Amino acid sequence: MFIKNKFMKNIIIIFLIIISFLGLYNNNIFPKNVIKPYKIVCVNSWEVFSNMPEYISYKKKLEVLINNYENYLKKINYEMSFNNFDKNEILLKKKDSFQKMITNDLLNKEKELISPIIQKFLITLKKVMNEDTTIMRIDDSSPGKGVLINIGPDITNKVKKELNCIK
Repeated sequence: MFIKNKFMKNIIIIFLIIISFLGLYNNNIFPKNVIKPYKIVCVNSWEVFSNMPEYISYKKKLEVLINNYENYLKKINYEMSFNNFDKNEILLKKKDSFQKMITNDLLNKEKELISPIIQKFLITLKKVMNEDTTIMRIDDSSPGKGVLINIGPDITNKVKKELNCIK
């Protein structure tokens, strides 16, 4: 079938183009929300940690341990001030070995105490991300972490609320 009228031919072509576009659009070939708006958010981990009761307890336990070690070192230094050189050599070796033991003990104790707190924080971050599926990445905006300017949402208060540590 040949259409002889040029005007009629153009109208039919335009009509077919419009019909096919509408058909494709309604059949979700061109869905309305193809691109999901992802966002990068930030959290001030220092602010969250400093408000967590577990972290406050961790700091107190560590301070007690450090004070105990410092008191013992002061006692050794005091003994060294009243003894002769030979006994001071023995006390100095004892002090050096004790300082090495302190360093290892503090590192192990710190790791033991902080690990569950960090795990709780990370689980809470994942929970917040699962609630808001548009979050693509969470940056730490704590001082010294490298985020200078953040134009994305700050989820610090949301995380603090999840952890029940809002003051």
